[in-house]
Amino acid sequence: MGIADEGEAYELSSAIRLKATDDQRPEVVRALREKLAGEGFKVTSNEPDSADQSTWEFEAVHEPDRYTVRAGKAKLGQGVGVIVTLPCQAPPTTAASPAPTATL
Repeated sequence: MGIADEGEAYELSSAIRLKATDDQRPEVVRALREKLAGEGFKVTSNEPDSADQSTWEFEAVHEPDRYTVRAGKAKLGQGVGVIVTLPCQAPPTTAASPAPTATL
């Protein structure tokens, strides 16, 4: 077993919401973007006039580990939405999974 190859469907995602008022939101997004860039993530931002305004404000990828962080819009009054995705263990390819056994 090993970490799934790029493009394989084996990944783990976790969604969180950062508490922030609507006034605090731009500063929270900026601080998160700067922190991730400082940790070696490659950050790409959506343009403010993008047709995709309802989704993510930025995506940050840590290429050596293939971690991805997306920070995005939430409804007014609901802070900042964040999703972290990382590769996880792929199932073994050499042998079938053992059959379950039960003892009572």
